[in-house]
Amino acid sequence: MIEQHLSRKLGEKLDFFKHPVVYKWYKHLYKIRNDIVHSGKYFVTNEEAQAAYDSYVEVRNYIADKLVEKKYLSKKGNVDLKLFEEVYSNPKNTRKFARN
Repeated sequence: MIEQHLSRKLGEKLDFFKHPVVYKWYKHLYKIRNDIVHSGKYFVTNEEAQAAYDSYVEVRNYIADKLVEKKYLSKKGNVDLKLFEEVYSNPKNTRKFARN
């Protein structure tokens, strides 16, 4: 989702291994999450937990700033989901939505 769809919408390569902010999130949170879910890892140190949280906050803020910059998100945090209609649209739905 991040590497393909969000990258395309934001016009930015959010590659897990090349983008510094996304890589930090991948290394400290996503990879550990996968180890827990798929490999049964059950012990996480305080340092790992703090690094995971910090990387989440950093990537969340980075993406939120980009969404505001591209006008997908207001500065108050509101989003117009109609902007993403193409992703969730039902091809059988012929009803037209008015843009605000």
